[in-house]
Amino acid sequence: MIHTVFSANGLTVVIGLGLIVLMTGLISADYLQRSRNIDKSGISQADFYATSRLEIVDREATQRKIDRAKQTIPPIYQPDEPHNQDILGALDKLTAQLGAVVTNTALPAEARYSRYQQLTADAPNAENIYTEYFKAPIPAQDWEEITQASRIGMERILKAGFTEADEQLKRGATLQYSIPETGFNPRYRGLVYFLLDASLEPNLILDEIAMKRKQEEVSAQVNQQPEIKVFSSKEKIISKGEKASAVQLAALQRMGKLSGGNNWVAVLGVFLLNLLFVFTLWSYLYNFRNHQFFRPSYAALISTLILLTTVFFNLQEAGAFGHIPLFAFPLATVALSLAIFMTPLLSVLATTLLVFLLALTLRADFASLSVLLFGSYMGIYIVGKRIQFSDRGKLMYAGFYVGATNMLVLLALSLLRPAYVDASGLPAAADVMDWSLFNLKMLGFSFFSGVLSGILTIGWLPLLETLFGLITPYTLMELGNHDQPLLKRMQFEAPGTFHHSLMVASLAEAAAEAIDANALLTRVGCLYHDIGKMKRPLFFIENQAYFGVENPHDKLTPRLSKMVITAHPRDSIEMAKQHKLPEVLMRFMTEHHGTLTAGYFYNKACIEEGAENVNKSQFRYPGPKPASKETAIVMLADACESAVRALKTPSVSAVEERIDKIIQQRIEDGQFDNCPITFEDIYKIKQTFVRVLRGIQHNRIEYQQNMMRELGRRLPHTSLPDQAALHNALNQAQAHPRASTGEQATEAPPTGEQTRGEHTKDA
Repeated sequence: MIHTVFSANGLTVVIGLGLIVLMTGLISADYLQRSRNIDKSGISQADFYATSRLEIVDREATQRKIDRAKQTIPPIYQPDEPHNQDILGALDKLTAQLGAVVTNTALPAEARYSRYQQLTADAPNAENIYTEYFKAPIPAQDWEEITQASRIGMERILKAGFTEADEQLKRGATLQYSIPETGFNPRYRGLVYFLLDASLEPNLILDEIAMKRKQEEVSAQVNQQPEIKVFSSKEKIISKGEKASAVQLAALQRMGKLSGGNNWVAVLGVFLLNLLFVFTLWSYLYNFRNHQFFRPSYAALISTLILLTTVFFNLQEAGAFGHIPLFAFPLATVALSLAIFMTPLLSVLATTLLVFLLALTLRADFASLSVLLFGSYMGIYIVGKRIQFSDRGKLMYAGFYVGATNMLVLLALSLLRPAYVDASGLPAAADVMDWSLFNLKMLGFSFFSGVLSGILTIGWLPLLETLFGLITPYTLMELGNHDQPLLKRMQFEAPGTFHHSLMVASLAEAAAEAIDANALLTRVGCLYHDIGKMKRPLFFIENQAYFGVENPHDKLTPRLSKMVITAHPRDSIEMAKQHKLPEVLMRFMTEHHGTLTAGYFYNKACIEEGAENVNKSQFRYPGPKPASKETAIVMLADACESAVRALKTPSVSAVEERIDKIIQQRIEDGQFDNCPITFEDIYKIKQTFVRVLRGIQHNRIEYQQNMMRELGRRLPHTSLPDQAALHNALNQAQAHPRASTGEQATEAPPTGEQTRGEHTKDA
């Protein structure tokens, strides 16, 4: 279990889990703080400013507006037909009963008055009416006209409708207007008025259902255009110590600054989003190019960039950067860095996922984030397709492209969203056309974001390389320059090894391109894979002819020769550390021979000592085996170049046969067990080797003579040290433990072939 955790894959998973925890903590801190922003009595514990334009519905003001609108609604009535008949019936009864009294000439005055009082006991102004009209009997004809006029007037009133409001406000006027102008003696007008007044009641009742429906319609209309309180970007919402109003609480709620309790449910949501984010990204890293980037160093790099970005967004949301808009943040720095260290495709994925995560959890303005996202995409494209890695300064071109893209997206959004003026500092469409100082300032911020991204990327690439033990194409290009001190030194101290490294580099680079491996890393790794041979250049056959010396191994035992030959990876590591070469290049030095057998010396020992007395494991290189496609390619290219160069008649069939034999021996020996190379890759590598080696052998030149002419002189014959002194020196060297190479890298060479021709380079 412990071994699994501390393996490369295990550490990568642990880093991913750590990223989930840290991201959840960073983002959730704001959610947990929200319950303490406003205390239980509604008092603000800090000053709060709008992070973007906020339009908050003022519900109290809107309700007041609704109430006022309801008050303006006129009452809605419905006629009460049965009651109309009751009113007319009451009038008819009154006129009939009263008529029987006031038209009866035989009835004594006292009896008439008594009967009149009984009939009009509740009628207003009854005494005055009796005094004026009923002291003497009324002719029957006149009473008939009075009755008819009263009936007509009542019908008029009931037809028009008479409400309780009319009862209170205009009863008298209604009665006056309803009395007919003709059809009776005008002197009886007051009597008609009296009869109507005694019988009239409201005949329209309030339609409560219709009124409620009308009030709902009015409320809906008002709610469609409610009262809005606008907070501009950076405007103070509430001061510390101030009691929060409903509008202020709503604004804080909108900003995510207010919640009940500690809001652990929201924290759980943040955790799940971060889990999904890291799981998606890590899954893609694991399946991309056979786990090429699923390593602790790359995981640590991605995690660091993501955490730094999250911290910045947290600070920006808290107002730490004042009025600087969100789209001024150099997000493209993260995108460019990932594109350079890894691949443009992974950079697009990581940047996109990060933007969506921050938009969802921190409630950052997505329109501003979209400006940064499009700019990042352009920067990734420029790095992937348009920039040569020979000059770091050309990253500034990418920065300018990012800035220009930011400006275009910003302008497009302002035209698309006229009401967006304060949401993130973006000018509204109407303002864009006048090119005001504010608009130019916002566009300047967006362009500056891109340029700053290029500057920051140039500046911190070396720091990231050092921190995470990674290497960029820029550094590889610089290390691949033949004027580098180690390479220049190799040209003079081990010219044969240098020439061999150049040939292997050409061969391996072509093969790496064929299988979509890192061709630049492969080529530079080849140039440095044998630098340790400079410590004892005369013990390697490719250098002996240049210096005009005999083969020193003819005077050594096979075991001593093996010690000399297999020591050069360790010597390479020591020299690489002295010159502070990147760790990734050290992997080529240790893995290009893997755990192969120094076959020539093993066979020689078997002949001299007897096979039963020789342990084959003692003649193996210390390893490790190739751990990547790149080092596996170099293992094959190193052996194939040497073996094919040793062929006296390098025909196509002979070249193919020798390459097949070398590849098969390494497969059977398990040298590719630890790297993600496939049989399809091996087939492509073989075809590439055949094509390239045929061209090299066809155009073979006398490299030795050219080198001697370049040196301008033939170096004198070098004497060999005596065997005992050499043996003691090697024993002392082996007393020190072999230097560790860190992560197992990407390279591997050949040796140990059982044919003299394949081993001559190291013999």
